[in-house]
Amino acid sequence: MKSAIVARGGIPYGEGSNIGGGRDLEPESTQSHLRFLSGETSLDFSEMPLRELVEAQRDMHIEMYNEFELAHAELDTILYTSMLIFLLPVAMISKKIFAGLTQQSFLITAANFIDFCSFSLILAVWYFTNLYNTRDLREPFFTPEEDQVKFVKFFGNMTDDIMTDEFRYDYLLAAATAALWIRCLVLLRLTESFGPLLVMIWNMVKIVTQFIILYGIGLITFGAVATLTLTEQPMFSSLFNSVRTYFMASLGSFDLL
Repeated sequence: MKSAIVARGGIPYGEGSNIGGGRDLEPESTQSHLRFLSGETSLDFSEMPLRELVEAQRDMHIEMYNEFELAHAELDTILYTSMLIFLLPVAMISKKIFAGLTQQSFLITAANFIDFCSFSLILAVWYFTNLYNTRDLREPFFTPEEDQVKFVKFFGNMTDDIMTDEFRYDYLLAAATAALWIRCLVLLRLTESFGPLLVMIWNMVKIVTQFIILYGIGLITFGAVATLTLTEQPMFSSLFNSVRTYFMASLGSFDLL
């Protein structure tokens, strides 16, 4: 291996290292690099000889590179399949035009709202995926040549944004997945077996929502009274603590002293 392989948080290895007879490597740096590659900060590599450390470092680097390539290929397949969601706005516009031509009323239903949310989330996933695929890495991830590969850029940029709390791509992907599965429930509403059950569940959700509103007003009422009259107690020192105390008590936690 003529070119050194470098990963963030680690050191180069290859013919330029002391394995090839050139550069001295610090065992501590190699161990830190292995922990970074493995994702386990608690692993102890101190008992391994330096040669084995560098070999493990190289093997783990290759394994990570291959996993990145495979995961990105699977993500591409998912994104191409999700393009079907782009037909939903077209269907909604077609219904609007048809309602206007036939002089019928066009109503925005819960299914239309879910379609709009699903479309917006998938569009955002496409946007950030393309952004991560093309944006240059802020810090070196692998070798300079490998850092120009699309899937290495994607995972490097995504990891940077997650670690710095700049943007949580994983949360966006989870929200889009949830919206698509909820859309499947809407399709089941048209069936004879699941339709009545889903209507019943929806009516239950509306009733529970009304109860939660009344329940929240009750908690805030008692919390405000306790904050004004029982301030010397730590659990009632603020409105937030008072509401939290009464909420936990309503769930059965009566250890209030």
